[in-house]
Amino acid sequence: MSKDNRIDIAGQLPEKVLSIFEAVSDLLEQDIDLSSLTVAVITEKAGIGKGTAYDYFDSKEEIIASAMIYQMHNVLEEVWSGLQSKGNFAESIEYLLQCIDDNVKGKSCIVRFATLLMDKSEIGKKLRSLLERQECNNCHPELFLKNIIARGVETGELRKELPVSYMVRMVISKLLSYAVFLLDGKNTEEEKEQFKKYLYQGIIDEFLTK
Repeated sequence: MSKDNRIDIAGQLPEKVLSIFEAVSDLLEQDIDLSSLTVAVITEKAGIGKGTAYDYFDSKEEIIASAMIYQMHNVLEEVWSGLQSKGNFAESIEYLLQCIDDNVKGKSCIVRFATLLMDKSEIGKKLRSLLERQECNNCHPELFLKNIIARGVETGELRKELPVSYMVRMVISKLLSYAVFLLDGKNTEEEKEQFKKYLYQGIIDEFLTK
């Protein structure tokens, strides 16, 4: 996205860039090893020439990171819209867990995105770098959750002695653990509901004011 600043994740994207992003998304859902993924494979999947990708991006890492940010932006924009009707933090957490139910199964790209945010690989570094340059807060899960938690602290619903940064990281780790649990695909509906129940209760018990 360093090519003459033409690409804005939250704005109108060129058709060829959309084709690249869709190709990356499809390839990631096939659980392909990111280290072995090449620009040639991506552009072949997108149905464009390899050189075309470099009209918009500087590297493979930038292509993959940008595609993941685009996908997460679309998911989180929809989630954020739904959250506006939730009256409190507890309802928001319930809603987020349901969104994971609806969005994660068969979508390992979402889990990879969250994992790469804490990864030291070149793609992880590029992902964090690009997120810092994006103007839309809802592209970044940490900023997204920070808005929800800060609102809960301001209304007195959440414990003020707990650092917001701590609560954000803890919620992310718990939501990610639920996403990974669902991706396993070997659990019964009863096990899923039990896992979700205890995870939700754990967040509520720790963060809500007594």
